[in-house]
Amino acid sequence: MSIAIAFALMLTVFHATSATEDPLDVFDNANSIEELLPPHEFVHKETWGGKLPSHVQNLQHPLDLVIIAHTATSVCTTLTECSKLVKAIQNYHFRLKKSDIGYNFLIGGDGNIYEGRGWDAANSVKDKSISVSFIGNFLYDHLTENMVDALQELLIEGVELGKLKEDYKIVCHNQTIATLSPGQNVYDVVKTWKHFNPERLR
Repeated sequence: MSIAIAFALMLTVFHATSATEDPLDVFDNANSIEELLPPHEFVHKETWGGKLPSHVQNLQHPLDLVIIAHTATSVCTTLTECSKLVKAIQNYHFRLKKSDIGYNFLIGGDGNIYEGRGWDAANSVKDKSISVSFIGNFLYDHLTENMVDALQELLIEGVELGKLKEDYKIVCHNQTIATLSPGQNVYDVVKTWKHFNPERLR
C-alpha cells in the first residue's frame, strides 16, 4: 500500500468521527489501523491528535546540531499506543507552559517517526538545534533496530531537505544540561555514530 493511499484511508477514518470526539478513540475500535502505517512512516501531528502550538519561533536552516533525548515514559509498540503517549506528552508540556510538545520529532517502538515541532520550529531543549526523542525510559529500556533505523532515515532526510548540514553533530541531552536523558542505553548506542560529538555543550 502506498503512503498516499495509507494517509487517505487514515483521513477517511478521522473525518468519520464527530467534531467532539477524540480522534484517537477510533483506534480503539479499529485494530486494522496499525496496518495503515508500515514501519518508519512519518506520523503527522493531525494524525496523532496533536494541538496547534501557542507560539512558533522559526529556525534558520541548515542546522548543525541534533540533540537526542528520551521521554522517560513507558514504551509503545503500536500506532495507537504511541499516538496516545505523544498526545499525553504534549498536554504535559503545555501544563509546563511550553508553547508545544518540546521535541521536533519523536520515535516510537513501532518504528514510526512522530511529528512534534517539525523541521522548521525551534524546540524547548536548545536553540538552533533539532531535538529527537525516543519514546520510553532508556535507563531501563533498550532501543530496537527499528527505532535506530528510523532515526537514521530521519537524519538523512534532514540533510536531503537542506534542514541539516552534511557535517551536522549529534549530542545527547545530558551533554547540554544536567539530566539523565536520554538514558545510558541510548547514550551507549549514539556514542558509536559517525556524527557523535563527545564534548559537553555550554
